Amino acid sequence: IYHLRVPLRLETATGKEDLRLESRQARTQFTLESRGEPRRLVVDPEVHLFRRLDPAEIPATVNEIKGSTALLVVTAEGLSESGREAASTLLQGLGQVGGRVVSETQVTRAELQEHDLLFLGWPSRRELLPELPKELQVETGRFTVAGETYRGEADLFAALPHPTEAGRVAALFLPASSAAATAARKIPHYGKYSYLVFTVGNNVAKGTWPVGASPVIQEFSPR
Repeated sequence: IYHLRVPLRLETATGKEDLRLESRQARTQFTLESRGEPRRLVVDPEVHLFRRLDPAEIPATVNEIKGSTALLVVTAEGLSESGREAASTLLQGLGQVGGRVVSETQVTRAELQEHDLLFLGWPSRRELLPELPKELQVETGRFTVAGETYRGEADLFAALPHPTEAGRVAALFLPASSAAATAARKIPHYGKYSYLVFTVGNNVAKGTWPVGASPVIQEFSPR
């Protein structure tokens, strides 16, 4: 048992309160007084404690696809020739040239469960993709990420949770622009990010998905 000063963040209707909890036992009871109606309590919000993270606390990133040893590449129907060239460039940059490539019409459920996944283009079989983070919406000819909508000459790479397996990862690459190959060459260099947006081959947006439900977050129902 370690003596720890555990950071706590209490989010209320009136703002946030950062506190420290002294912990010297395996189980520590505590009481907090809040100046506003409590909404959420987060333990170690900035991950300052040296501890093993729960999988729910770790957002999917480019590096997880780059480091995959069991990657299955799923190609969407209707992916353009320039999109295929950009996808080939991306796989080279990720060190995943040897990954198996299969059409969305041929991939089986067993294959989905046994592999990490990289979707090239938006599949028509929507059941293939996981539920997208609330910060990402994809529609025909456009996508919205972190509140910004992009159309036409914009390319997206997004690392995502796996559709069925909690221990695996997935990603989506939408090579829509004429400069998609240039974007594809740059994606592997942004390893710690969950999503990347490029226009004319230049990165214009990047970020990591916020952590949702996890064992270190307690949500309070409004009264």
